[in-house]
Amino acid sequence: MYALTGSPNVDPGHPEAAGGRIGVLVGPDGLPVVTYGGGMQQIRLIGETIDLISVPSSHTRGDTIVRFENADVMLIGDFYRN
Repeated sequence: MYALTGSPNVDPGHPEAAGGRIGVLVGPDGLPVVTYGGGMQQIRLIGETIDLISVPSSHTRGDTIVRFENADVMLIGDFYRN
């Protein structure tokens, strides 16, 4: 998690845009131990199978399709085009 240490006009979702005005709120123990990229990562949460599908060369770095297998639902975002 991040906290703004300067201008309130900086989007905390984009730490690289803050130019050093963001501080880290969590230590190393609070950071993820599993990451993914260049493919698919599957996780299970409360009986649901969730596919995290990396989308290279898309709208922004780190775009992901999230597929909830049991619910038959996909979260696609604004990079989908007809």
